[in-house]
Amino acid sequence: MEARAEKTENRLASVQGILNKVIPFLGLAIMIVVFELMSNGKLLTAGNIRSILNQSVYVAIMAFGAVFVYAHGGMDLSYGSVIGFSVLIGVLVGRAGAPFPAIVAANILAAVAWFALNGLVSVYLKVSPFITSLCIMYMCRGILNTVCAKEKYSVPVYIYNYDNWTLKITLLVVAFIVCYLLFEKSWIGKANKAIGGNPLAAQQAGVNVARTRMIAYLISGVTPDRSTAKVWIVHRLDKGTSGAVVFAKDERAKDLLQSKWKELVAERRYVAWLEGKVEKDAGAIQSWLLESPKSLKMKSFDTEVKDGQLAITHYKVLQRTKYYSEVEFELETGRKNQIRVHAAELGHPVAGDDKYGAQTNPIKRLALHAHTLVFRNPYSQKMVRCTSPLPDSFARFVK
Repeated sequence: MEARAEKTENRLASVQGILNKVIPFLGLAIMIVVFELMSNGKLLTAGNIRSILNQSVYVAIMAFGAVFVYAHGGMDLSYGSVIGFSVLIGVLVGRAGAPFPAIVAANILAAVAWFALNGLVSVYLKVSPFITSLCIMYMCRGILNTVCAKEKYSVPVYIYNYDNWTLKITLLVVAFIVCYLLFEKSWIGKANKAIGGNPLAAQQAGVNVARTRMIAYLISGVTPDRSTAKVWIVHRLDKGTSGAVVFAKDERAKDLLQSKWKELVAERRYVAWLEGKVEKDAGAIQSWLLESPKSLKMKSFDTEVKDGQLAITHYKVLQRTKYYSEVEFELETGRKNQIRVHAAELGHPVAGDDKYGAQTNPIKRLALHAHTLVFRNPYSQKMVRCTSPLPDSFARFVK
């Protein structure tokens, strides 16, 4: 019965996912029909259809790039003005007698320059993307109004030789394929979606948040809303802990994973550097953990206590140095601060963990890393193995 109910639930989730993608297009189709009726058939004329399709190509290419900015939670109001500015640059370069490839390159570089400025100010100077893009929008408009007020500019006649559907469709398909591969298959797309779900969790998972956001702005500049392109975080790591984190691509999957997380997870391994030399090569720690309402620290008890949660941790020493021990932990249960508490109970707290008694902090963060996570995909029933390489900073412990 449980298996049948789970299959039904998965089937409903799949149908809901399809509807979420189809409904916006149905809404667009209904809107077109309504306007066609209200205009007495004047909307869908041959000329209007050509104009709509023509504009759709450029808007679609722009949207392919915009997805990278919106996916990480950013925004940009300057697209139209930046496009106007880049077109002006292309026209000026064309009037100077430059060949068509040079015009395209100048057009792209002009847009990239503005989006690079947008990214630098938003990402590194921490200015609101709304304010930054608004300022860029008005700067571009000001330049366009000033330049075009003195003289009217038009595209060189020979450029119209390239205004054909073969080239437009080719550019559209190439832009889609490139952006799709970047967004769905590459690290930059996955990192962008992770940041959009939770920037802190993405950073703890090893994502360079600032660099990823900056690259997103640059990609967006090359392809001058898919604002629903986001992910949902399934579980969390302690603040300061790095490593593997699971994100869901839709809310339904997130809810399903969270509701069955304990039974879906097959393996959780962490690597940590502990202060001092751990005596035993391997062992297991079992205790009941209870959070103190005053200190918010987890306290460990050898026997069961009221409201306490059973915590079981297995450990194995990987290597020992003069002042530290590299230890692999495997969790049998997943409690708050479990490894940190049990490491302190061994008499060897995690380096950098002053909350649980650490005296040193050589890498300016917890020396704790979620190295391996294995879980069963609730939809396909296949086992998924996630591994995260150890951070470079861990090398300091062996120097």
